Amino acid sequence: MAELTQRKVGPSPVDSPRASESGKNALPNDVRVTEFDTRPVCALEPPRRYVQLGDQLLPTGHGRARNAVGCLTLSGFSRELQEMFLPAGYPDSVSEDYLAFQFWDTMQAMCSYLRGVLATQSVLQSVGVGDDKATPLAAALQWVLRDGSGMIGGLTFAYFVGPKFDVNVKRWRLFADVINDVGLTLDMVAPYFPTLVTEVLCVSSVCKTMCGVAAGATRSSLMTHFAKKDNMADCAAKEGSQETAVKLFGLIFGMYFANAVNSSPQAVWVAFLVLTLVHVYANYHAVSCLCIPTVNCVRGLILVKRFLNSTSNAGKEVDLTQGPRYSIRSVNQEEPIFREPLLPITSNLVMGSELHQAVPSSQDLDRLMHIYEDEAYLLTVVDDRVHVMFQVEAKPKDELRAFFQAVLVFQALASVPTPAGSPPPLSSNGGIIKHQPLLESTLRKMTADFPLFLQVPLFNRERIDGDLFLSFSNLPRSTQATPDSTSNPLKMLNLYPPATHSAWNGSPPAYPPGTDSTVDEIFKATAGAGTKEKELNKALGGKTATQRGFIAKRYQELHKQSLRDLVDEEASGHYEFLLKLLASPLPEAEAGILRKATKGLGTKENLIYPVVVGRTNAEINILKKTYYDAYGEDLGSVLDSDLHGDYKKVILASLQASIVPYDANIHNAAKVEADVEKLYKTGRGKMGTDEEGFVSVLVASPPEHLRTVAAAYEKKYNESLVKAAAHEFTGDSEKAVLFLIRMITEPLDLLAELFESAMKGFGTDENALSSAVVRYHIVLRDIKPVYKKNFKKELRERIAEEVSGDYGELLLSVFDARD
Repeated sequence: MAELTQRKVGPSPVDSPRASESGKNALPNDVRVTEFDTRPVCALEPPRRYVQLGDQLLPTGHGRARNAVGCLTLSGFSRELQEMFLPAGYPDSVSEDYLAFQFWDTMQAMCSYLRGVLATQSVLQSVGVGDDKATPLAAALQWVLRDGSGMIGGLTFAYFVGPKFDVNVKRWRLFADVINDVGLTLDMVAPYFPTLVTEVLCVSSVCKTMCGVAAGATRSSLMTHFAKKDNMADCAAKEGSQETAVKLFGLIFGMYFANAVNSSPQAVWVAFLVLTLVHVYANYHAVSCLCIPTVNCVRGLILVKRFLNSTSNAGKEVDLTQGPRYSIRSVNQEEPIFREPLLPITSNLVMGSELHQAVPSSQDLDRLMHIYEDEAYLLTVVDDRVHVMFQVEAKPKDELRAFFQAVLVFQALASVPTPAGSPPPLSSNGGIIKHQPLLESTLRKMTADFPLFLQVPLFNRERIDGDLFLSFSNLPRSTQATPDSTSNPLKMLNLYPPATHSAWNGSPPAYPPGTDSTVDEIFKATAGAGTKEKELNKALGGKTATQRGFIAKRYQELHKQSLRDLVDEEASGHYEFLLKLLASPLPEAEAGILRKATKGLGTKENLIYPVVVGRTNAEINILKKTYYDAYGEDLGSVLDSDLHGDYKKVILASLQASIVPYDANIHNAAKVEADVEKLYKTGRGKMGTDEEGFVSVLVASPPEHLRTVAAAYEKKYNESLVKAAAHEFTGDSEKAVLFLIRMITEPLDLLAELFESAMKGFGTDENALSSAVVRYHIVLRDIKPVYKKNFKKELRERIAEEVSGDYGELLLSVFDARD
C-alpha cells in the first residue's frame, strides 16, 4: 500500500520515526510517497520512498526497488522461490491446511515420478523394445489398444461416479493415487506375462485414466477450498508450477536413480515397493491434514452425534464454550478415510431420492405430505434405506434439517433389537403406516433441537443458507424428486373431484359413510325459527368437494328440496353466497355463477372467464350439460347472445373448441415452429390482430405443446407470449386471453395470484375469495406452497386476517378440509 505525505518545506522533525536517520541515509525533505510492501514475505524489506523532481517521482537511494543483486541474498532467494511456488499473499490468501497438504502432495508426486521411470522401462520391455522379433506395427497396435481402453474406461468411470466426487473429496483423492499405484504395478508385472501383455497394459491404462478423472475432479474442489481470497486461478497456477518443478527434479534425479537400481530385477522391485509404500503413506497424510469446512454425510453425522450426546448429558443446554468440540479441524480429524461409520448413513441414506423409490402408493404419499406439511422435504423409510425428497425451493438448511432427522431415525432403528430370523428393522412391510409414529416423533425432536444445533460454533447461518455449503446429495439438485413440487404440472388441472367424473362416465353414486348423518345435522340446524349457524358450519365445513356433492344429492333425495334453495332461505350476504357454493356439487355451483353473470342488469364478464377458460375437455362438457339440466338453455347460446367483441371470441372458442390430446408424433418441432409463426402473424406481425386465429392456437394446444410454443416464441422474438397477447388484446378480452395462456402454462402461479387479488387493496372481495376456496379446493395442496413462495406468507394465515364471524369460520373450515 502507499502512504501519501505532505510535501515538507523544511527539515524533518528529529523525533519523527521516518526522519531520525542521518548521514547519507537521511531522508530528503521533499519525500512525497512512502511505499510499504505488507506481504509477509517482504516483512523485512525497508519501505521505498520517492521524491518529486519536476513532474516525475524518482526513487531515493533508501529502500530502492529490489534488483537482481537483491535476489542473490538468502532472504531474496527465499522470497523469489515463495513467489514462484506459493499463491500471492501467502499465507493469508490460502487455508491453514494448504502448506501441509502441498508438502505431502509434493512427496507423493516425486514417488510417482520415480516409479514411473521404472514402470516405463518395464512397459518398453514388454512391448518388445530390444527384441529383434518385435515389429513397430505390433507395438503401435498395442499402444492404440492401450489408449483406447483407457479412454473408454475414463468415460465410463466419470459417468457412474461423477456426482460423488464433491461429496467425499478426501476418499476420492486417496482413491485416485491408490488406483494409480495399481496401474503402475500392472506395468511392472507386464513383462512376466508375455502372452497377456496387451490385456495387462489395457487394464493398467484404465486404472491410470481413472486416476486422472478422480484426481482432476477432486483437485478442482480442493483449489476452491484452499482459495480464501477468490484466488483459485492463482492457487491452480502455483499447483502447476509445483508439479512442473517436481517433474523437472524427477527428470534429473530419475536418470541417476534408474541407473542405481537397475543392477538387478530384485533391486528394481525393492525400490518400487519402497516408493509405493512411501507414496501411500504421503497420500494418507495429505488427505488427513485437510480441514474441509463443508458438511458431507460423514462429517454431518459426527456433528449431529456430538450435539445429541452433549444435549443428552446436559439436558437442553449446549456448552458453546466447547468450540473445539465442533471446530472444523476437530470434526475433520475424526472423519474416517477408509472405514464406514457405525450408523449406515453413507450407504443407506438417499438424499434426493426419486418418488417411485421412496413412496409405494398414493396413500403413502398423502400421509407423508400431511406429516411434512411445514417442511421443504419428505423423509421416509423403505426396505433398508432412508429416502429424502426435496421441494424445488428447498435450501441447504432444509437439507441439513432432513439430515438431522435421518440421523435420529437411524439411531432409533439401530436401538431396536432384531430377533433371530426376523426381517431387519428397516423393513418396509406396512409402508408409511408402520413407520409413521417414528417419522412423527423424530420430526418433533428435530424441530425442537435444530435451532439449538445451529448455535454450535462451526455453523454460520449465512453459510448454511448459501448454495455450496452442504454436499449431501448424490443427485444434482435439478433432478431431485419433488412430490410436493411448487412447479406447475405438465397436465391441465382438473377442478372437479373424481366422483364427478365417475358420474359423468355413468357410474352410479356410492354414498360415503356419514352422508345421511350430515344431512340430518343440516336439517336440524335449519329447522324451526332461526338458523343455527354453528351447527350448520360444523355440518358443511370440513367436508371435501366429493363429500359436499354427495351431501347435496342425498339431501334432495331425502327431503325433496334442493339444499341450495334451503340455504337461500336461511342466510344472506357473503355467508349466503358461500353456503350456496357449498350446497351444490361443484359443476352446479359453477353453472350458478355463470347464470348469475349473464342474467339481470348487465353481464358480469369478470365472473365468466375464470369458469370457462383453461378447462379440460371433460370438465367443459360436464359444465355445459349441468347448465342445460339446471336451466334448460344451451350455455353456448346464452354466452353468444350476451357477450360481444373480442371477449366473446375468446370465451366461445374456449367453450366450443376441443384441446387436441398430446401426441409426440403430431406435436413435434415442425408443429411448434408452425404455431409460433401463426401466433406471430395473427398478432404482432400483422397490422390489426386476427383474434380468432390467435386464440385458435391457444385453445386447441395441449399444455405440453403450448409450453414449448411459448418458450420458442420468446426465444425467436425476444418477447414472452403473455406480453405479446397483452399487446394485442385490451380490456376484458385481454384478461381472458392472459388467463387462458397462464392457466395452461403456469396454473399454480396464476391461482396463487388470484387468491391474493381477492384480498389485496382496500377491502376483501369475499365472493371472489369464497369462489376461489371452493372451486380450487381440490388443488389447494399444490397452490399453498406456490403462494408462500411468491408472497412470503402462508395462504391460510393471509385468509384468516381478512375474514371473521360465521362466514370466516366456515370459509377456514372448508380451506382446512383435506380433499
